[in-house]
Amino acid sequence: MPVTVVRFNLVEPGATPASLSARYKAAVEMARYADDRGITTVQTEEHHGVANNWLPSPFAFAGAVFGATRNVAVTVSAVIGPLHDPLRLAEDIAVLDLLSGGRLVTVAGIGYRPEEYALFDVDWKQRGRLQDELLETVLKAWTGEEFRYRGRTVRVTPRPFSDPHPLLLVGGSSRPAARRAARLGLPFFPSAHLPELEAYYKERLVEYGTEGWTMMPAAETPLLHIAEDPDRAWAEYGTHFLHE
Repeated sequence: MPVTVVRFNLVEPGATPASLSARYKAAVEMARYADDRGITTVQTEEHHGVANNWLPSPFAFAGAVFGATRNVAVTVSAVIGPLHDPLRLAEDIAVLDLLSGGRLVTVAGIGYRPEEYALFDVDWKQRGRLQDELLETVLKAWTGEEFRYRGRTVRVTPRPFSDPHPLLLVGGSSRPAARRAARLGLPFFPSAHLPELEAYYKERLVEYGTEGWTMMPAAETPLLHIAEDPDRAWAEYGTHFLHE
């Protein structure tokens, strides 16, 4: 079955609370419409403190989409892992996995904007270590068993719906990201078409004795917009295409 995706970042430069509220509600209705017509995936992602009002809370949005749909998956691509508390993120993803019956897909990246780390008072230079801790923690948390976390014994409940755990991919376009995914036996999602990085990931799978797969973006991202009057369509939508 082909994967068909609609993507929402919910940006609106110069928005008012009323206009953003209308935009968010429209996005949920569009997701419902897409679900009724066989679209397989709604994709969204997080950014913080952006002047164009980019969506900062993709899991809250995912919950609204799940409440309005029956079949469509929601892919959060990507969540900026080091900005999240590992235990709370494990809980939030588990609850969404339970609510949706396993329709949540999470891609964990480390981001590329130091100002987002500054906003949450997280050390940019520690992002690799924090990402390792986050991924290791959520995987342990989803077992429902006790484990050691920052010097204490913890247990996270409830267990998610998906077995052995909700679909979690490691995002990134660097060798450390590929190595991290291979070490943990998680799928790898490069943010660009990088066959050499996929090859490196597969080599590390062999090294670590783990299993995984790659979700590789296409080499080019085509745009096809059907219009009876291309000039009029470009005048109306062109700035949005260019922004995207």
